[in-house]
Amino acid sequence: MENLIYHYTDLDALQGIIGKDICLWGTRYDCLNDPYEQMWAGDVIFKSIAQQEEFQDIPIDEIKNVFAKNSFIISFCKRPDYRNMWRLYCNDGNGICLAFDKDVVINHSINNRNNNPLDRYDLFDEVEYSDRTDIDDIVRKKLKKEEYNFMDEEEPSQLMRIAPFIKNKEFAIEEETRYARIRDIKQICFSYNEKKGGVGDENYYMNENDCKYRIRNNKLIPYLDIRFPAEALKEIIVGYALDFNNCKIYLENYLKEFGNIYDSIEIRKSKQNETF
Repeated sequence: MENLIYHYTDLDALQGIIGKDICLWGTRYDCLNDPYEQMWAGDVIFKSIAQQEEFQDIPIDEIKNVFAKNSFIISFCKRPDYRNMWRLYCNDGNGICLAFDKDVVINHSINNRNNNPLDRYDLFDEVEYSDRTDIDDIVRKKLKKEEYNFMDEEEPSQLMRIAPFIKNKEFAIEEETRYARIRDIKQICFSYNEKKGGVGDENYYMNENDCKYRIRNNKLIPYLDIRFPAEALKEIIVGYALDFNNCKIYLENYLKEFGNIYDSIEIRKSKQNETF
């Protein structure tokens, strides 16, 4: 099926993801696999922001720090049944690949973008991979896209939205697209100045009000539950290292718990072999 994007995960995560709607975890930016990725486009983006008059009193390191703690990411892959992703995120085929309708995901981001009482914006775009020499060109190209210019506002807000969608070329093997939920730069500036004056709400500043936490490698990982309509899910691919027949029975029985919501979901076996 065309126009699908894919989310690779453990089978154990299924019951947390599929319910009466779809719930995916948006992981806080500074807790992703590449701890430096939020700074990859920093030379262009954060310096450009710091040069704006209203941000000149805020150190660049503070802008970077606040941004990292106010951006939450869901990762998708453009390729189905992709061996590299099975190995990276499903313990060598011991997991599932969920196929989602990209148009439903995009429309969901647009709807949330227009209804955000906490001054956060939901964005969806492909990741651009850079070797740092071409970051400026990538940033300028993205600035022309509607996803980053949906409001009449100044460039710093647009630049902050672009940062999650530029990564090191060494990660290009993941062929990633992303759903990002990010706080508006104006609120970051406002909250910082209030906090500096001793009257700010630190929870608001750090965007902790609706955060949840999970444990990975003895570290607390902040995340947000980001919900999508059930019709976003189109297909489940069972990893090549799992017993397909048993998994199919389990998945069918589980999906039946929600009535006929998921009747059209196709469950199929990975076409990858366990060995090359």
